[in-house]
Amino acid sequence: YALSWKKAASIHCNKISTTEAITSQGLSIFAKYIPGKVWIIIGRASKISTNNILLKTASFASLKEQLVFVWVGLILSLFILIGSSQNTNYVYIVIPIIVALSFVNFSEWFRNFLVFVFKKLFKREFQIPVVKFRDVLNIVGYVTAYWMFWNLGFYFFVKSFAVTIPVSVIFVFSFSATLGL
Repeated sequence: YALSWKKAASIHCNKISTTEAITSQGLSIFAKYIPGKVWIIIGRASKISTNNILLKTASFASLKEQLVFVWVGLILSLFILIGSSQNTNYVYIVIPIIVALSFVNFSEWFRNFLVFVFKKLFKREFQIPVVKFRDVLNIVGYVTAYWMFWNLGFYFFVKSFAVTIPVSVIFVFSFSATLGL
């Protein structure tokens, strides 16, 4: 996960060492769930912003990486949902969320529309960071590997209680974690 964060930071000209990536990521690891998700985004960004990197720039890089993190987690969730006849109703929840997050991440028009609506409703400026597909391609392997290690850990945890479980259980963790977010 720290390598994914390091790569996301470097895409935005924020060169940090592997040690800084591990340290800044480690500071926020205990805050994995809402409202702690805010600390994951801002906490690690604040750690690297001490190296002449603007907090806003680092926070946007962190937020974008988290958007990709949730997007990939949802895509991986489809493996358990499509492969199981018991969970088909969740497909109707997850696919629209993936599509909506794809629009938020990749559609400049949709992002501008959301900013416009927010400004009209709340009379305040609001920025949604641009996630370029090229940037996603640079970090998607790291993010997918991170999810797979979590999924694999969950699989072995469940396997320690039950001798025979389907391999598809490996994707339950990414499903529950992203849906929880």
